[in-house]
Amino acid sequence: MKKADLIRINNEKRKAEPGLQKDTHGIVLKVFAQTADVLFFHPKILGEYIIRELEQSDLIVESEKLPEEIEKEIFSDLEKVYANAKADFDPLPFSMGDRVQLIVERECYAKYGIHKDAIGCIVDDSVVSGKVEVDFYEPEEAAAYDSAVAVKTSDLRIV
Repeated sequence: MKKADLIRINNEKRKAEPGLQKDTHGIVLKVFAQTADVLFFHPKILGEYIIRELEQSDLIVESEKLPEEIEKEIFSDLEKVYANAKADFDPLPFSMGDRVQLIVERECYAKYGIHKDAIGCIVDDSVVSGKVEVDFYEPEEAAAYDSAVAVKTSDLRIV
């Protein structure tokens, strides 16, 4: 095992830690005698990651290789990568199917006919740039677009 290897967890005991079940994939950052520091990306919040020191015996090296440009980006400032790692994965702010209400008035929503107090449904709970996809079915003019809109998670509340 060496740095930049792509790995997957091969140990059922990892189920105790959310997000790190068997077959979760990661990137080896540092290798020690019996352990390795592994970076794991949040499966639903783009850009969020954690680093865990795991027993090498719990890991399987994948045959795929990390693309060279991504390897350069990660390892060019490894101290920064460690500094920006979360202690634990953040919970998702919403789940698919949650009924939500827009709690602000913003031009970026108004151009689609969506205004403060509009009611919608979370159609994708993945968080990208702090936003989730919401299908607004109220008011009537918003429904005319028949598509979801990316909305800041801080602009919504569950109803």
